[in-house]
Amino acid sequence: MKYITLAVALLISMSAFCQMEVLEKDYDISRKARNGFLGQIEKHPETNTFDLIYVLKSTATKVKTEVYTYDQDLKLIKQQKEEEEIEKVRKKYKWFRYKGETYESQSVYVRANMTQQMVFRQKTIRYKWSWWRGGYAKRVILGDKVKPKNEEGTANLMFRGGYYENDPEGYLLVCAGVGSGKKDYTGSFLKYQIFKADKDVNMEKTAEINFDVANTPILSQPLEDDDPASQDDLQRDWILLFATYGGSGMKKVEGDPYMYTYCRFSPQGILKEKIGFKVTVAGWRVLGAYEKDGQVYFYGPGIGKDKFNNEIFKGAILANSSNEDADVEKKGGGGIMGGFGALKGMVTGEGFQITQDAIDDRLDEMKYTNFQVGKIEKGNLVFVNAPTTSDINDKNVKPEGQKKKIEFDSKRFLTTDLSVTSDNNMFISGQDFTIDKFGKNKGTKLYKGLFLLQYDGQGNFLRNYGVEVDQKKYLGMFSRGLTPNMYPVSSTIIESGNKKQLYWMMTICKAIDTDVDIDDQYNFVNGSTTRTITSSYSPLYSIQYGAINKQDGTASEFKTLGEDEKRKFYLMNGVNRIRLNDYQIYLSETLKGDKILLSRFDVSH
Repeated sequence: MKYITLAVALLISMSAFCQMEVLEKDYDISRKARNGFLGQIEKHPETNTFDLIYVLKSTATKVKTEVYTYDQDLKLIKQQKEEEEIEKVRKKYKWFRYKGETYESQSVYVRANMTQQMVFRQKTIRYKWSWWRGGYAKRVILGDKVKPKNEEGTANLMFRGGYYENDPEGYLLVCAGVGSGKKDYTGSFLKYQIFKADKDVNMEKTAEINFDVANTPILSQPLEDDDPASQDDLQRDWILLFATYGGSGMKKVEGDPYMYTYCRFSPQGILKEKIGFKVTVAGWRVLGAYEKDGQVYFYGPGIGKDKFNNEIFKGAILANSSNEDADVEKKGGGGIMGGFGALKGMVTGEGFQITQDAIDDRLDEMKYTNFQVGKIEKGNLVFVNAPTTSDINDKNVKPEGQKKKIEFDSKRFLTTDLSVTSDNNMFISGQDFTIDKFGKNKGTKLYKGLFLLQYDGQGNFLRNYGVEVDQKKYLGMFSRGLTPNMYPVSSTIIESGNKKQLYWMMTICKAIDTDVDIDDQYNFVNGSTTRTITSSYSPLYSIQYGAINKQDGTASEFKTLGEDEKRKFYLMNGVNRIRLNDYQIYLSETLKGDKILLSRFDVSH
């Protein structure tokens, strides 16, 4: 125990509304531990204890760890050090995914040209390990154009969006419309094929989707769930959602604008489910697909017009490029040749790629009339429901102590989380935002009011909890004008042990941290070294918490965890929470990482 000393006793605060007890203790952390990372929190319900497992800076063959064990009253029980062979640590801790300081993988990306044919280019993904973050930073370098090995079979394929990336394993799944000839535009809306393309663009067909009427994909994403592991570390199933397509030139093959089709694929592109169903609002901008206990939920705003989805939104909903990485570099770019490359892209049509960010910016400005949700279970549609904006605002709930209710205008709205409780009630969290038009970060989204939309197990809308969130007062330090209100608030809903209360935990940005990364690349040909210095800015978060009474739908006032305005504790990066019996425990730390704060909520009642 010489590395940790108890610094403060405890702080207990009570909320009169929900009688929510909070116990907090902070501890000093060893210098070696703070230079490593918290790999995992492992709980032991049988002994009412939990372990904090720190991974220290190690070698390529051996891994050092420090393990701190606490009881459920946050008392330190023991601390121990270990040094083991790296392969033994991988077997012991499934979450430990260290593959060396750096490594690379090769893959491809796809984009559509002016005629919607697929164009492939090489993609190199470089991974660099951070002992402080406990994970890899990802850097993407785009390479040369490469022809499919079976190019003669791709001439009739049209790419309108819909892809799935598996960068660690070096392949790409892509959904393409299939025409009977180069000019068979209409036929390509009736038949789709799923192809798996490896790094050399060997294309293998894995599935086929046929329709009687024209359809187009409107949602393509890995399935969301509650597992915190990244998509690179844990490959989820791939979801494609199709909407019927109609309008000019499509009269002979257009169907019911209210018909949608759900397709679920394995990470290898094998079709697992195909389900057709009717929606209430045809103009549905589906924002995500989330799975809980075998049930898949869809959600997003809609526009109630008796037209086809594509007619209502008047443009693409999915990006026609898989190049969505924010830190993309182009091989050999810049200068006169870089400009020529851009001009050549315009000539070939590759410069007309539409990114998802650009599409979302356009869709954000539209005025929506509904917020539609749906659920699929065991191959069948359970419900689709689409309350209007008026319905939502008629059932607004404001927390105790808040002066006024917040109106939900269904415009410039970002969803952040979806939670499902034991009675299958669905809670969708999101925030309104404005666009900074005059500040240092012109064009940046600035987030404000927070909403929590509640639907019951049959999709009926129940309430809208609107909370005022003021992040503007927390100014960024040493971050070039970045402010916490540029980062949305996320939510976690925790059900009490007696099922009478819901605890609403908001993860809210309170400050900005700056991290400088130095990357030295040695040139073996001429013996020179090129140094790249990259500054990155990270949000620092804390927890605001309150409660919802399930019986009458009232909400308590919200308090801030750890009194961080005075004590400056922020949630730990990555792993920072655990549920142990009737307690929800959060971990925070100082900016230096020399102290940690353990905060325990009693969620039994």
